[in-house]
Amino acid sequence: MAPKTRLLKSSQGMTRDELADFLEGIAGRIRGGEVALTAGADSTTLQIPEQVTVDVEAVTQDKARGTKTELEIEIEWYPDGVAAASGIELG
Repeated sequence: MAPKTRLLKSSQGMTRDELADFLEGIAGRIRGGEVALTAGADSTTLQIPEQVTVDVEAVTQDKARGTKTELEIEIEWYPDGVAAASGIELG
């Protein structure tokens, strides 16, 4: 198995409104077929095909500070643009 190559990684705090603006910005760029990202000195541009696979996971974990909740949205694709079947819907 070939090793992964990290193109970019970032973590930052945001307000709920800032998060919504960020996700709306990404959504618009996905519709255009290209997402350019910059974090510090790192940057990358991703070409988004017509078909992708979206994995969504929501988990909770008890921590010393309280219950940590995580929502993970992962978007994957191969150059041929073939997507796996999915069953997630926004409610």
